[in-house]
Amino acid sequence: MRIGIASDPGGYGLDYPDFVIPLAGALAAGEIERGGAPGGSGVGASAAANKFRGVRAGLIQDAFSARQGVVQRRTRHDPDRLE
Repeated sequence: MRIGIASDPGGYGLDYPDFVIPLAGALAAGEIERGGAPGGSGVGASAAANKFRGVRAGLIQDAFSARQGVVQRRTRHDPDRLE
């Protein structure tokens, strides 16, 4: 499984589209199977990633939401990217 990780490592002043859009593009193109983009609130990053056909981004803030994301992935929602 190929997993992509994208984030602004702090101090570079990048906005979330600068690193989330290439990650979502790689997911949509099938270059990677899953992706993660740790960052700020994650709301904008998830919204940007969800604009790509076939990409389902989920906002993960704790163990419960991470577990729910996996359960949903196995059923109907299939999030590719975790915040």
